[in-house]
Amino acid sequence: LFVDVRGVLEQPPKTGAGSTYPRVLRIVELRRADPAGAGCRENLRYFELRAWGDDPFWRVDVSRNGIIWSSYGAPSSVAFPYGPPRRDGDTIRYAVVREGAERHELELLMKPGRCTDSRTGAVTWLSVEARLNGRALRGCAYEGERTQ
Repeated sequence: LFVDVRGVLEQPPKTGAGSTYPRVLRIVELRRADPAGAGCRENLRYFELRAWGDDPFWRVDVSRNGIIWSSYGAPSSVAFPYGPPRRDGDTIRYAVVREGAERHELELLMKPGRCTDSRTGAVTWLSVEARLNGRALRGCAYEGERTQ
């Protein structure tokens, strides 16, 4: 089981579980849980956001090197230039265009909210709506590391 949480280090309780430790972690937010444990093998430094969905399967990896759309449908893979996200309240938005022989537009809208992958049972704290060339797809997302 892989779990990504945010928490606060606190003084331990005076008695009971954890009372013998110098500090305890109080979890305040579940960011991601993966029953397959795949997150243990992942290097979060290589991307700042990963989003995916099923029916049909698609995946987007966002990094400073670019944004890669992959799917089993057409087009199967498209590379976009990196564009920084914009925040509007709780919403994180990426919007990029790839010019060339074929023009492709990608928009990702992430909002806080529990999202469960129906195929794997993985849970994230972000739901996503992805629009590739106007076609809307829904899925889950999680953050990697953002370099400043």
